[in-house]
Amino acid sequence: MRGRGTYERDKPPIITLVSRESKQVIIAPSAHAGSEEVVKRAVKNVEPETTIYHDDHRSYNVLSGLFRHDSVNHSQHEYARGDVHINTVEAEFSVFRPWIATYRGASKEKLYLYCSQYQFLGNTRRMDRVNRASSMLLPRANEHVHPLAGDPVSIVFNVPIPS
Repeated sequence: MRGRGTYERDKPPIITLVSRESKQVIIAPSAHAGSEEVVKRAVKNVEPETTIYHDDHRSYNVLSGLFRHDSVNHSQHEYARGDVHINTVEAEFSVFRPWIATYRGASKEKLYLYCSQYQFLGNTRRMDRVNRASSMLLPRANEHVHPLAGDPVSIVFNVPIPS
């Protein structure tokens, strides 16, 4: 797959979901960029009535019947069509890529820890230090099952280090 990494080649794909309105981020490495991973992440993190925007990769076809979704066709040089775009998630990943590069050589076995740290920092970036520390230390009793509820969500697979 051009532009997609593989776990076996030491470039595991990273799936990123970003809410357009709340700016909440879900970012996690994956063994592969397949339909099973798309369904797993979407069902776990996105409310069923949420619209998901993605690119034209075939692994997103599985969303039909599960979620409202629409795509842009990058292979036809289409990058936006009204509200249909993945610029939000691409912009978030453009911040993640240099951030992860500062760690020089993050192993694929530990990549989930780096992704978790980035996700936490991204999702608490508007908090002051005290509230950020509290959110780490105190359990969240009322946490919603789907963190990306109600907002349009963009989803994409990327590779952290360019080939």
